[in-house]
Amino acid sequence: MKSTISELLKRLDYKIIIFLGIMLYYIIDWGNFKNFTASIDHDNSIFPDFVEFYYPAGKAILHSLPLPDSFYYSTFAAILFVPFAFFSLPLATILWGSIQIIFIALLFIVYLQKLPKNPTIGYILTFIFFTNAALLNNLKWGQVSVLIFCGIFIAFLLYEQNKHTLSAVILGITIAVKFFPAVFLIYFFFKKDWKYLALCIFATITCLLIVPAAIVGWHETLQSQFAISGHASTMIRVLAMDNIDSQYFASVITRIMRMPTSSPFTGILVDTGYLAVLIAVCLVYVVSKTGIKNSPYWAWGILSATIPFWIPSAWPHYFVFLPFLQVLIFDNIQRVNARWKMPAIMLWMFSVILSNIFIAQIVQNWFRFVGVGSLFWSNLFILILTAFIVLSHANQVNQATIPETNHLHHRIHHERDKDEEQVHARPAVHLPGDLVAFFFPDAPRTPDHPQTEHECGDQVDRPG
Repeated sequence: MKSTISELLKRLDYKIIIFLGIMLYYIIDWGNFKNFTASIDHDNSIFPDFVEFYYPAGKAILHSLPLPDSFYYSTFAAILFVPFAFFSLPLATILWGSIQIIFIALLFIVYLQKLPKNPTIGYILTFIFFTNAALLNNLKWGQVSVLIFCGIFIAFLLYEQNKHTLSAVILGITIAVKFFPAVFLIYFFFKKDWKYLALCIFATITCLLIVPAAIVGWHETLQSQFAISGHASTMIRVLAMDNIDSQYFASVITRIMRMPTSSPFTGILVDTGYLAVLIAVCLVYVVSKTGIKNSPYWAWGILSATIPFWIPSAWPHYFVFLPFLQVLIFDNIQRVNARWKMPAIMLWMFSVILSNIFIAQIVQNWFRFVGVGSLFWSNLFILILTAFIVLSHANQVNQATIPETNHLHHRIHHERDKDEEQVHARPAVHLPGDLVAFFFPDAPRTPDHPQTEHECGDQVDRPG
């Protein structure tokens, strides 16, 4: 344990200078946290989603009141915010800010743990991670995306370490809070890990229904859950599609083409998004079956990258998964065919640039930054690169198994030939030749009379 901590601290030493340099730049540019919140998206208040939605939901559960109409999460999620309701709003906001910082640090550490122990990789991750626009957007709003994606990543990490029960429970909790993490069960379905799926579904049902029912009652749980589902579907259908912050595929394209989201073309875009998800799922199937290196994390990244193709409320803070996937691709980009290596490097650079906060500052307008779908395009480029690299990995794995398969086939044919030789070496059946040919067409035919030396070609002892 001590050696692991010391190794981690040693690895962090390489990144401190870059981290402090980034923080110094933010301090010089923004000066204080209020200016930071004013420059990222609309609403100048600190942690507005926590203040307007999460804290009131915790208060509602504590005082047995209906959940706010604007709370689009589960009753279980509201229960998780009850501890904050025991404090005044200013103090609760400070506590929530502390949790945000802890989980941002934890997400960085788990990303760092699963990447190669290479100083260059660490430098790149530090820069990309702490300048990622999605991360800063999550911090500004006080959102839960960092917590959700951190939980999902840790679930995959624990699964790789054969701690399946704890992994399933953590993934089940994230599903019960935000619903969309259920898409990550696809990987375990392809792995045919039915026990894991059963554990995760049980954990989800326990958190989603049994825990709230024990606290607020069955009637209130079901009533609030149906109400939340109705409010959420209305928000997605009416508000999210037309919101300039949405990085949903159909929303981005209609904004760029200056078309209303009510046009028939939007339906084509929506269907195209589902097709992209289907292709990505096929890619996850390849990952799960070929056993390529870091397969759980490739699957995690691919399924994360499907979000803007099927969730209309794909807000900027959803893209906190991008830094890990970008650095993982950087480490594997040499596997791309030489003919496509330069275009791959260009795509990677565009992905990093488009997801970086410096671009938003250069254009000096957050809505110009998100309006053209900067994070969507960054995600799309990285998904294309992931497909290239995963398929290259899979091809290499298949090529490596071909010699072993050929050797196995050679052994099988060799054993078959030996068996046939043994069959032919057995004493001939002493039946008339025509009967032998009729009943045993493959058996060596024995003449009806003893062979002579002339007939056989070899010296044969005649019967005495």
